[in-house]
Parts: sequence; structure tokens; C-alpha cells
Amino acid sequence: MKTSKLPKSTTFWFLIILMTGAALRLPQLSRRPMHTDEAVHAIKFGSLLENGAYRYDQAEYHGPTLNYLTLIPAYLTGAKSLEEVNEAMLRTVPLFFGLILIAGLIGILRWSAREPTPSVQPRGSGELFPSPPDRNDRERDPLDDQPDHLTDDQ
Repeated sequence: MKTSKLPKSTTFWFLIILMTGAALRLPQLSRRPMHTDEAVHAIKFGSLLENGAYRYDQAEYHGPTLNYLTLIPAYLTGAKSLEEVNEAMLRTVPLFFGLILIAGLIGILRWSAREPTPSVQPRGSGELFPSPPDRNDRERDPLDDQPDHLTDDQ
């Protein structure tokens, strides 16, 4: 098993920062007004919630994934219409996936800091593009064995 050279304290502090950010952001999700894109998604989500149908317009809107995933917090709270939904509920799905995306960074950091597999480890002193080996490491060139008076370099 490959081990990561990333210190465990780095992972710990990264997770503390992530949880602190989430704790500061979660209570204030409904504090600011919705911007245009959020409002469009809210109307589309309201239609899905109330009518059970989503009409996708490729030229005008994003795909239906956000709206369908927002049904989960709506069903958990018992909302049956757009009037029963607030800004915080509409923002929980993007917040959740934003936190997942940021948390994925620690996985990328741990993966990139692991010990390399010997089969893909580059030659040389850890260089990505190692320099050619020294002359003494290669096979001898037959021209080197000839006396100088036989070469055309004079």
C-alpha cells in the first residue's frame, strides 16, 4: 500500500477549516437575496415540485440535475409547493456539492503526496525528464577504442 507523505496534521487542519467554513455559511444561507440564476432555478424547481415535471430547454437553462437533487431537502421538510420553500433550502444542494468539491482537494493532495510506484518512478534524482546517464554508465562506443590517428577529427 502506498503511503502519503502529506502530514496527518495537514489533513486535520484542512478539515477543521472546511467545517468552520460550513458552520459559518450554513446559518446564513437565506440572508442575502437570490440572484437571477438562482431565481430561474427556483421557478423551474417550483414547477417540478408542484407538477412533477421538468421541461428542459437546452438553449435557455442548465440541466435538470440541480432541480431534481433539490427535491430531496424539499421532501425531507414536507414542502409541496414553491411557497413552502425558502432560499436556504434551495441553496443546500449547491452548498453540499461545493463542500464535497473542496473536501476532494484533500484527497488530491494526499494522492499527489504519496510514494511513487516503482514502475513509474523516473530515473535519476527524481526528475520528471531525467538527463541521460553518465558516459561511464553506457555501453562503450567502439569508436572510442580506435587510436586517434585513425579518426578524421585531426
